[in-house]
Amino acid sequence: MLKNLSIFLFSTIILFSCANKAELEKQKNESIPPKIELISESGFPKNWIGKWAGELKIDNNEKDTVFQIPMELNISPSEKNGTWNWQLVYNGSPRDYEMVAFETEKGHFKMDELNTIVLDQQLFDNTFISRYEVAGNLILVTNKLIGEQLLFEVIFSRRDSVNVTGGSATNIPNVNSYPITVYQRAVLEKQ
Repeated sequence: MLKNLSIFLFSTIILFSCANKAELEKQKNESIPPKIELISESGFPKNWIGKWAGELKIDNNEKDTVFQIPMELNISPSEKNGTWNWQLVYNGSPRDYEMVAFETEKGHFKMDELNTIVLDQQLFDNTFISRYEVAGNLILVTNKLIGEQLLFEVIFSRRDSVNVTGGSATNIPNVNSYPITVYQRAVLEKQ
């Protein structure tokens, strides 16, 4: 009886250790991100890769300084898995960034500015959206793929230029609105 019990316990331990080893191996393999081929219905990254060029129009709410400069966006695969080179060129001056896949099942990416600044990017269908604050400015950036064109927009507001309305009753909350101070827009054509 004792011998049968020992064999049973030994067999059970072996089975559980094999099962746990297989489960650990499965978890390890699942934690390694797969090579990303297609993330969104718009075809990111495939349809986004390439050189995009156009004119960036910069407008402000004073209407006294409206101007245009040449702009390029160069997107290419990186040697790092789940990362793409994202180079913005304003008036011939390049700025290098990396778009990094973070939680792709949620459309969550990160734009690494390669200088310790990393900005969250959200991919909704065919549009990357990023919102952040820097030096008292609220900034909204969008990159939207529309066929063979990429619409690039940047919207600035001053955080300290808040207009507060509402709050006149318990069921009406205060609402903060921020006047737009600068609007940048470029329609970039695939080259």
